[in-house]
Amino acid sequence: MHFLLGRRTYVTHAQAFEPMAPGDPFGDMMNPPKKFVVSRTLEKPIWRNTTIIRENVIESVRELKAPTGRHHFYGRKQPACARAAGTRSGGRVTPASVPTDVGER
Repeated sequence: MHFLLGRRTYVTHAQAFEPMAPGDPFGDMMNPPKKFVVSRTLEKPIWRNTTIIRENVIESVRELKAPTGRHHFYGRKQPACARAAGTRSGGRVTPASVPTDVGER
C-alpha cells in the first residue's frame, strides 16, 4: 500500500503522524508506507518514506498504479487523482478518509 496526497493534505497528515512514537496504532499504520505528494512548492519531505512528484504528474501516477492497481488517494483532489490514474468510478481506487484530529483534548 502507498499513499498519493496533495500538498495540503500531506502537510496536515505529516504533522499529525510523523511525531507519533512507535507503538502508537495510528502512527504504526500511517508512517511506514511509501507516500507520494504532488507539489511544486514543497521543498523537502517532512514525513518519512516520501517522494515529491513535481512534474509529469499524470505519467507518474500511472507508473505508481501499474504494479498493484490498488491505491489510496487522500485529500480534496480525489477525483482528479483517480482521473490521473486512469481509473473511473467503480474502479480499483480506494478513496479514503483518515482522522486528523488526533491526541488528547
